[in-house]
Amino acid sequence: MARKELSDASNEYRQAMWVLGTIGLGALVVAFLAAKGVVPRMAGAFGVGIGAALVTLSAWFGFRARQQALQDQEIAARRSMLVMMAAQLGHQDDDTLARIAQKGGPAGEAARMILDGRRQKAGRDPGSS
Repeated sequence: MARKELSDASNEYRQAMWVLGTIGLGALVVAFLAAKGVVPRMAGAFGVGIGAALVTLSAWFGFRARQQALQDQEIAARRSMLVMMAAQLGHQDDDTLARIAQKGGPAGEAARMILDGRRQKAGRDPGSS
């Protein structure tokens, strides 16, 4: 299965989820062995408490990793949308872009980016328009 690249933040959550989940399941195995009489009962009581807490914490980290991945995906989609809008609006004259920029929203942001780029270009190269 092909996996999309995760950001550092969501990858850290994912790693923490796996580490805590593995340790938590190990603690639950100790509790199971205590129920069978293989290890002391006190170790079983400890295993149940720690195992349940770590598995729950692991689930929370998994939930946070998913939220972070969705947020990262939304940011990437917004950036792509702005680039596409800027490509479409790049053919418009400055007056039209100024009107679009005043309206706001994603199209306004793209129009402002284009106008800023044109101003910077005009400032560097005063001979060309």
